[in-house]
Amino acid sequence: MRKLTAKDLYVVGKMLKRALPELSKIDMSSGDQKAIGQKVIGILLDTCYDDIWAWLADLAGMGVDEFNGQPVDFPASVIEHLVNSEDIHGFFARVSALMK
Repeated sequence: MRKLTAKDLYVVGKMLKRALPELSKIDMSSGDQKAIGQKVIGILLDTCYDDIWAWLADLAGMGVDEFNGQPVDFPASVIEHLVNSEDIHGFFARVSALMK
């Protein structure tokens, strides 16, 4: 798995921009971070599934066709790697700032 790069800011920012109309409808005041996170993920999957899949493949250093041929648990391992990466919090803080 590769580290996040400047290109990823653009890719994720583009996905968030496309999903922004739906994301802005989420009530963030509830304080239920898990429920908010589930709604955000649901909206992103509905809005940007193919882009997310291609991004995960790219993070794994593969094309989409090769990524599709991996074992069923492979995408989860890519997501786990992403979530546990040291630079993920700063990355999403920067992406969020771009969306304002």
